[in-house]
Amino acid sequence: MAERVGRSVENLYAVTGGNPFFVTEALASKEEGVPVTVRDAVLSRAARLSAAARAVTELVSVVPARTEKWLLDETIKPAASALDECLNAGMVRLEGETLAFRHELARLAIEDSIPALWRQSLHKEVLKALSARGPEQIQLARLVHHAALAGDEAAVLQFTPLAAKQAAALNAHREAASHYETALRCADRLPAEERARLFEGRSYECYLTDQIVEAIEARQAALEIWRRLDRRREQGDCLRWMSRLTWFSGRKDEAERYATEAVAALEDLPPGPELAMAWSNRAQLHMLSFEVAEAIDWGSRAIELAERIGATEALVHALNNVGTAQTVSHQGAGRENLEQSLRLALAGNLQEHAARAWTNLAARAVADRDYREAISYLNEGLDYATEHDLDSWRLYMAAWRARAHFEQGDWTSAADEASWVLGHYRVSAITKIPALAVLGHVRVRRGDPDVDSILNEARDLAIMWEQIGCPYEQAMALADGDEEARRSALEIFERLGAGPAAEALRQRLRAAGVRGLSRGPRPSTKENPLGLTTRQMEVLALMAEGLSNAEIAERLFISPKTVDHHVSAILAKFDAHSRAEAVAQAQQRGILARTK
Repeated sequence: MAERVGRSVENLYAVTGGNPFFVTEALASKEEGVPVTVRDAVLSRAARLSAAARAVTELVSVVPARTEKWLLDETIKPAASALDECLNAGMVRLEGETLAFRHELARLAIEDSIPALWRQSLHKEVLKALSARGPEQIQLARLVHHAALAGDEAAVLQFTPLAAKQAAALNAHREAASHYETALRCADRLPAEERARLFEGRSYECYLTDQIVEAIEARQAALEIWRRLDRRREQGDCLRWMSRLTWFSGRKDEAERYATEAVAALEDLPPGPELAMAWSNRAQLHMLSFEVAEAIDWGSRAIELAERIGATEALVHALNNVGTAQTVSHQGAGRENLEQSLRLALAGNLQEHAARAWTNLAARAVADRDYREAISYLNEGLDYATEHDLDSWRLYMAAWRARAHFEQGDWTSAADEASWVLGHYRVSAITKIPALAVLGHVRVRRGDPDVDSILNEARDLAIMWEQIGCPYEQAMALADGDEEARRSALEIFERLGAGPAAEALRQRLRAAGVRGLSRGPRPSTKENPLGLTTRQMEVLALMAEGLSNAEIAERLFISPKTVDHHVSAILAKFDAHSRAEAVAQAQQRGILARTK
């Protein structure tokens, strides 16, 4: 029935109880809340109750789920005859020592009919009775619900932060995010530091549940407070989080700027876990941009510091980044580091990091065409993410599983899974892109109608990948475009050193009759003993002349940031700790003579 009218069945049974009339009216209604026809039917039945019985239904209506008989006795103290009247009228049902409405829509209809001030008074009475029993006997979430609707700000601030932490510990991260939001509505009079901590808690729980816009807003609010308080360590940590969150929303340049600011804010302070995470965040951005040497360099710094100060979370994060970078360049220790990151994350109940480890293990397996291993990792990771309410990772891994299905020729499963991802409300950019890519590729391969628009979609997807700094994925999207797009993809694969992908694309182009293709890596790069590119050789020569990065950028007509990347890559390839050491090694090996 829901499918015929284009409506979701989510929560349909929960609110209707399967009652045919309620189901029909709920699906027919075009407005949120209780359909008018349902409300009229429920209120018509309630109007026939005595005043005492009506008081029982009203009290039960403001308590979601079930109302204990002791709670009725400690609030409105109803007579037994009033309870019997409610039961006989079919308004509520008795379940052991509790009362509940037969249908959630009926409860909502009664609750909505109560005048606002009287409804608030009922919540106050319920809160008083529940609070008397204490949080040891009553769920904190119940106390928060009634405190908020009673307008008792003191009680909200007393119970809500505890409820948020409890929900997070029980893997109910979306509920935790909601609790933090409730607390922040009443937090204006709290000390600034406490408000900042609430914003940080809200941001993290939103991040885990793919509410990235809300996560950014909350983290930005926390950052502004720490700046006013001149708390450098907290500022640096918030800046590192802003880097992560803006990358998740597809804003690569902002992510890099925040990453640089985070390191700058923390490097002048005594080394701590925040600095290790800031360094690891730099490694992560380089890894995601396929800049292997830089990723390993920053990640190794983070690992060394994390091990020295016992910062387990930073160690897990950095091992993941270094391991992923190493698998990209087919270095032997890559998978071992990723597996170690996963083991440590699971042992420490670091849920986000465990999900990220499964994601990167699976992604590299897909890239290596090891689909059996990829699907195994993805299935395990998806089960874990679902169990722990980690929507950000659940959706992202589902997009990767769609890609694995697509590459194995199971286009139906690929399209179904990608469509499921895209069907969620406000999916983050980093998840939406691969899901769209799969759908776009499926349509091109099937030869669906209106192919020109699909090819344009492939190009648009490539632009999205470029914006967030993922060149390999950018090339994969271009590879399903027209000849010009495929040539661009080949250039990217060759620049990255992605030999198998480049050769496969080269063969496809030749089979299509395309001529004038490059034969592979430039001879200058092959002949160079350290694998320096022509541009890196140019940068190295100017380093030997003593030019600064800004001066090199001006000389070569490139951006200072690009020069930074080239210098980092040169230092990594020489295994040098300074520019002077790299230049000295180049002179000793006679490499600089090749730039004359």
